Amino acid sequence: MQFEHQETHSDLLDLFMKRASMFSCILSCLLQLVSAQENLTVVSVPENPIEGQSILLHAKNIRQGFVRCEWTQPSGENIVLVSDAKFTPADASKVVVLHQNCSLTIKNLRSTDRGRYTVKVTLPPAKQQEPTGPEIYIGSIFLTFCDEKQIRIRVEPPNPLVGQNVKMTPGGMPAKNDLCFWKQKTKSGVQKEIHDSGEEPPNKEQNQQQKIKQYGCSLHLNQLTEADSGNYSIYVEVSSDQNSGREGKGTREQIMCYRSQTQLIVTRSGSASLKYSAGIMAGALLGSLTWASSLSLLPLLFGVLSPFSPEC
Repeated sequence: MQFEHQETHSDLLDLFMKRASMFSCILSCLLQLVSAQENLTVVSVPENPIEGQSILLHAKNIRQGFVRCEWTQPSGENIVLVSDAKFTPADASKVVVLHQNCSLTIKNLRSTDRGRYTVKVTLPPAKQQEPTGPEIYIGSIFLTFCDEKQIRIRVEPPNPLVGQNVKMTPGGMPAKNDLCFWKQKTKSGVQKEIHDSGEEPPNKEQNQQQKIKQYGCSLHLNQLTEADSGNYSIYVEVSSDQNSGREGKGTREQIMCYRSQTQLIVTRSGSASLKYSAGIMAGALLGSLTWASSLSLLPLLFGVLSPFSPEC
């Protein structure tokens, strides 16, 4: 009985080893046939679009010779490009266009276009002689765009003069924000990006040495010159779950962004009144000349009409 028990135990061990070898072979074959999915980096051009613009979604570093490109839109609809199919130029009337390099264009952005876009690119095996499956690359991007309609910029004073200080403050958005920065593009060619200094705004008595500085979301310019005239734009990001008690910046799906811009025109002291006075003088001079001309024509007019007038 002891011998039979040992023989049965040996048979079970052999059976287990055979099945383990079989499962190992199946797993190895599956790993050869299906390659690991790798990540793609997807970028949007422009990076921060606004409603009504067109945008290009581009998957970076795609190797040449892909056999299939598939985009999935937030609605769940798929757009597929297969390499062996004849590529036809995109219809200009289409809102969503898939290009031959697997980039995706979305025209005239609408609120319904917000959401996650996922791209899946399939390439043939890197080594044809090995029995490996196709290489699959996947990437995604959450598309959101800024609301330019609600935000406004208050400029104080509204018509600044050379030598004055000016303050630009955005309004029409939540008081708390995750990101806020300004871009300066002056007529003299200066282009600069300004971020929050993290300091409190200075008092009037304090010496303001720095030319331009951002406090919170307000932009302060000191000792203005005519060279400061130009375009000033603001970009703000606000988490949609600010009141949920979560700490840290929200994900891209939870971010609302705002954009706006204003033109700053700096004039010299008295230049506006001088132009106004010059306009008044020019108008008065033109009026007097017109009046003098009409007076000089009166004798001629009476001379022409005198034969037709009755005698007194």
